[in-house]
Amino acid sequence: MKKTILFVALATSSLFFYSCSKQDLSSPAAEQTLTSQDEENAITRTTPAPGNYNVKLYIDDNDTSTRIFRGYVFNFSSNGNLTATVNNVTYRGTWETSNGGRELKLRIEGTDQLEKIDKSWDVKGMTDNLITLTDNDPGEITKLVFKKI
Repeated sequence: MKKTILFVALATSSLFFYSCSKQDLSSPAAEQTLTSQDEENAITRTTPAPGNYNVKLYIDDNDTSTRIFRGYVFNFSSNGNLTATVNNVTYRGTWETSNGGRELKLRIEGTDQLEKIDKSWDVKGMTDNLITLTDNDPGEITKLVFKKI
């Protein structure tokens, strides 16, 4: 009986350690990095494709903080209008591209989260479904990725 209990305890702990070693615990599942397919298409557009987007990835000063945009829906209109809706409240702003589509200026305020993205961004990729932006301050990585929903 003692051998059976010992065997079950060892098997359970082995399974536990095996499953933990295969899991990436560095960030929550909702904040995993983009797939190569997501980033595969470089700049194919010079303006955002109109429609609704979620924030797929947000890294602020080397810290992954995607979760702060949970529940936000961003709408890019073809006329330069931008809205962000969260908890049934809509915030209005604008977007504007420059430098041949290599820069995207977002102007939107109303929450702490929106103020973090209210600035000019370098466009690293813009497709019909994905907008990848960076702000490369020295020594810091800031990245914002919108994915169409």
